[in-house]
Amino acid sequence: SEIEFQVDARGIGQLIVNRPEVRNALSWNAMRSFADAIEQAHDTPNLCALIITGAGRSFISGGDIQELQNYPSRADGLRLATIMGDALARLEALPCPTIAAINGPARGGGAEVAVACDMRIMAEDADIGFVQARLGIATAWGGGQRLLRAVGYSRALDLLTTGRVLSSSEALTLRLINQSVPAN
Repeated sequence: SEIEFQVDARGIGQLIVNRPEVRNALSWNAMRSFADAIEQAHDTPNLCALIITGAGRSFISGGDIQELQNYPSRADGLRLATIMGDALARLEALPCPTIAAINGPARGGGAEVAVACDMRIMAEDADIGFVQARLGIATAWGGGQRLLRAVGYSRALDLLTTGRVLSSSEALTLRLINQSVPAN
């Protein structure tokens, strides 16, 4: 499936975005499945921690632009913002630690998913960027506010308006991530 959710015997949950053929970009179906998996996490009584990652060599590259370009209306934009905005608010509200295991590029909505987690661990060869400005759009899933809380106003404004992509070492310096680890 496009979104895999599993919990081991110790109560460690994993939510894996499994669309490596499109760098784990989120289609409408994947967004709904992501939201459903977060609700499953809320309903899992023995959940001690939740790790979110992507299959293959990408974390999450944001929304699936190929699919979403066919939905240009205001109503479509609101639907997109609501599905993932609500899902990330629910992720943030989980009563256990949440960890973004950033194993490759985290772009746009993927960066928003990462900052919704309590901690961000990033591979040395990964990168992260709020690239929405490059597409002429704003963050819509609550990522702007979460980024502000993580790095402060000036840095958040810079990252949101330039769409600059940060290496693991740059993200660590800005304290956007908690730890940089060897690739793989």
